[in-house]
Amino acid sequence: MIGFAPLGPTVLAERMMAALGDGTVDVAVLWAPQAAYFARRQDFAVRLAPARDAASGEPQRFAMSVAVRQDDLALRDARAAQLVRLKPRIDALLQDAGLADAAATSAAAQRP
Repeated sequence: MIGFAPLGPTVLAERMMAALGDGTVDVAVLWAPQAAYFARRQDFAVRLAPARDAASGEPQRFAMSVAVRQDDLALRDARAAQLVRLKPRIDALLQDAGLADAAATSAAAQRP
């Protein structure tokens, strides 16, 4: 097992992918968005597999969200409208980054 310092000359995920490429490591555990982004930019084949929770066997997935102050309803409503309007661009960015699953399931939600 090799540890990688979080701070360095390049992004941690990029250094881990380089270590895969040069044979320093055989396996790397990365955050899915970074893994997909850097895997697509390598000149060698990278197989991505989701990490699974040992107890349930389910893939580990984490939603992203946007929050505003509870009393700022105007800002909440403006952000919700922007997310709805920008959803096609957000999905395209996720698709381009290799996160097709995230793009397929993304949604703009507004809490009442």
